[in-house]
Amino acid sequence: MALNAKQLEIIDVVADILSNEGFQSLTTKKIADKMGFVESALYRHFKNKDDLITLMLQHIIETTEERLQTIISDSTPADEKLRTFGKLQFSYLAKNKHCIILMGSEDLLAGNKAIHQQLFNMMQTIQKYLTLIFQEGQQTNLFHPNISTENLTHITMGTLRLQMLKWKISNFSFDIESKMNELIENLLILFKNER
Repeated sequence: MALNAKQLEIIDVVADILSNEGFQSLTTKKIADKMGFVESALYRHFKNKDDLITLMLQHIIETTEERLQTIISDSTPADEKLRTFGKLQFSYLAKNKHCIILMGSEDLLAGNKAIHQQLFNMMQTIQKYLTLIFQEGQQTNLFHPNISTENLTHITMGTLRLQMLKWKISNFSFDIESKMNELIENLLILFKNER
């Protein structure tokens, strides 16, 4: 999906509103005011607020894919790939709090099938790359063979999601990158195959 410059600018404004004021403050009027144009002008670029959020999520998924594809093609061992996965994702999330707000608002957004599908696609994207890392780690005997790659992925995603929820609920009051990197190290201790 190719967004034009104005659409990307609008998405940046939406990200700023979400990060600093929360989901409840996101209105088309507020977006237009921050953009410096009338509300009706917003509809030249997006059909409605739901369309804007859908495209924003699609954009987040595409940038996530770009970030994570580089890890899989790297020749480093799977434990290093998991560390790199963590560093790339957590660094991005620390700078883009709106992603956490959107992912944590699935109940508010569940009424819209397109948005709900994009939230599901985001989860599937993360799951895909973690699964590839764990498959490689088990093939090279680095990760424990008695835990399925599906369960390794679910344990990791659940652990990281809980930490992101704590960060969001705490109003982003702690260093998410160091906390998440510590969790990755602890997960590696649990998952490593004792030879």
